[in-house]
Amino acid sequence: MRETATETQLSDIVAEVPALGTATGNGTVTTEGGLNFQLQAKLGGSGVTGAVSEIAGGLLHTIGSGSVPITITGTTSSPVIRADVSAMVRNSLEMGKRGAGGLLRGLIPK
Repeated sequence: MRETATETQLSDIVAEVPALGTATGNGTVTTEGGLNFQLQAKLGGSGVTGAVSEIAGGLLHTIGSGSVPITITGTTSSPVIRADVSAMVRNSLEMGKRGAGGLLRGLIPK
């Protein structure tokens, strides 16, 4: 944790939410209550969230990741939690590049 006159920076956050799963990441809270967090959520749990995590888990397994990048913005009194779709696309493209490279190395004789 690092504090300045205008914000508190939090690093290596690990949060466990029994109904949802776990989240890790970094972020800041401003003195006015503004939030800016980037987290990786590993979904788990039971009930509705368990069903959602099963569906998401299948999708994540397909693209090779076990977590969902999320952002938390807004304020402490009105937080906005969203899946970070641009990070998901970047991660998928990067994994695709690595996968394609491995495939090509296997096809091209030395």
